[in-house]
Amino acid sequence: YVNLGNIYLYNDYLLYNTIKNEELKNFDDDITKINYVINNTSKPIYIYYINNDNNIDFSNNKHINIEKYLKDRINIDDRNISSLKIDNFADYKKYFYKLDHHWNNIGTYKAYSDITEMMNLDSKLDVNDTICINNKNFWGSKANSIALANVFREKMCVYKYDFPEFRIKIDGAIVDYYRTNIEKLNSIETLSYANVYGSDYAEIIFENKDTDSNKNLLIYSNSYSNSINKLLASNYKNTYVIDGRYNSDFDMVSYIKEKNIDEVLILSNMMFFRDNITWGDF
Repeated sequence: YVNLGNIYLYNDYLLYNTIKNEELKNFDDDITKINYVINNTSKPIYIYYINNDNNIDFSNNKHINIEKYLKDRINIDDRNISSLKIDNFADYKKYFYKLDHHWNNIGTYKAYSDITEMMNLDSKLDVNDTICINNKNFWGSKANSIALANVFREKMCVYKYDFPEFRIKIDGAIVDYYRTNIEKLNSIETLSYANVYGSDYAEIIFENKDTDSNKNLLIYSNSYSNSINKLLASNYKNTYVIDGRYNSDFDMVSYIKEKNIDEVLILSNMMFFRDNITWGDF
């Protein structure tokens, strides 16, 4: 690990520093609130944790088992908690960008596959094609934070899917699309996770016009869900995506009742538990 300030260089990847076991105690306030929600709703709740460079020191492969920490403390069946497994640097390189903290197309689809299995979803969208963009500036969050976004380069690959037709509402307003049409990626001068997969909003609603399902899903997450929202929404009539960082009035228990939510997915990583998010009035 070569220290570049608040970011480390390991081989040709930019990484965050690894956390210590005692830092898991920072999760406990959110875990208490998750248990409150579980105790005050009869709807199934699922948790998918995203292991990343925070959870393993690649120089010695020492792990922090956050999935076990969550299973020991959250009052739901262990089968309702899963995680993106990162056992070594080869796994990390496969699933994450070099210059950004988010997962790439491969990591997104691996998580989507894990989640469909955990939630026993009836169907899963297949990858139809892969489009890769070369020789573009990639405005990765880590490179940007150390003012080297114009120095490092990275190829961005995006999977293509046959999504159902959605009616999409963002923060109360109907929009024509969410995330970039991947055929137009070459026309974007500088690529980023946000302008490819969609930005962060307080509330996004996907109404699936091509399904016989009458079930509603709530996804509670930070920006990691941007690349996976439409994939999961393909299995539900209505999918509600809430980013608690931008929704200070959000009350999960009330929202579940108000929107007739059938299932809840909490999609989390280390940043999720460190962020100032809102669960409700406790």
